[in-house]
Amino acid sequence: MSVISGKEVEVPGVVKNILSADENVLCGYQQAGIGGNTAGLESVFATDRRLIRVKPKTLGLRADIEDYQYRDMANVKLNKGIVRSSISIVMRFNSEPIKIEKLPNDGTEKIFKIIQDGIAGGAEPGKALGMPGPGSSAQTSMSEKLRQLKELKDSGLISEEEFQKKRTDILDKM
Repeated sequence: MSVISGKEVEVPGVVKNILSADENVLCGYQQAGIGGNTAGLESVFATDRRLIRVKPKTLGLRADIEDYQYRDMANVKLNKGIVRSSISIVMRFNSEPIKIEKLPNDGTEKIFKIIQDGIAGGAEPGKALGMPGPGSSAQTSMSEKLRQLKELKDSGLISEEEFQKKRTDILDKM
């Protein structure tokens, strides 16, 4: 990927320093920009627990770091473009959606799927996404996912169409 379309990036020290001992970074991408200057471009890192957004300041010498836990997310929307895409995240306790823009298409799709799994309860500390947690069966995990999904639909956070699609995905895994 180029600077015009965004690119996958290594995890910087500023992100490594805030990770929990058993937290794993699954992927990281930098925004797309025009020209060779990448100092002011944001980066996004998806872990098995949360989304971390790094916003460089002062020519990259400082950075603001935003941290969004999957358990606090209600819904996610993918806006796919020709070369780059964006994600809008609705948080449970915030009326303004969080927008992450100008990411490469493949990276946006990967982050989108990680967030969906996290919202559905598949992202838990120290385990791979989509796997049942310690002491639980796959059946219980799927039942819990279906219950949470119904709660999202009943509260109006997701549409009937989104509910049916996600429900089918969960049931297909049984």
